[in-house]
Amino acid sequence: MKVAIVGGTGKFGTALARRLIEQGDEVVIGSRDPDRGRAAGAELGAQGAGNAEAVADVDLVVLACDADGLVDMAQELRAAIGTTPVL
Repeated sequence: MKVAIVGGTGKFGTALARRLIEQGDEVVIGSRDPDRGRAAGAELGAQGAGNAEAVADVDLVVLACDADGLVDMAQELRAAIGTTPVL
């Protein structure tokens, strides 16, 4: 399964990414800063990207961002996420 973790550079996102990678899933780390997403992905053995790029062509999107910005992030990515399931 290919999973995008938006907010994947934070503690929860990186912990979840490690677990998913360990079980054989393909992970894309999303960040507001694409360079930060790529750096975190490289460190974890995953892909990294900006948030909108990270959610493209995945099977599942996990929003692991701060609760204060969660609704705004979901609205910002709504078109990019499309009909992909979101947790």
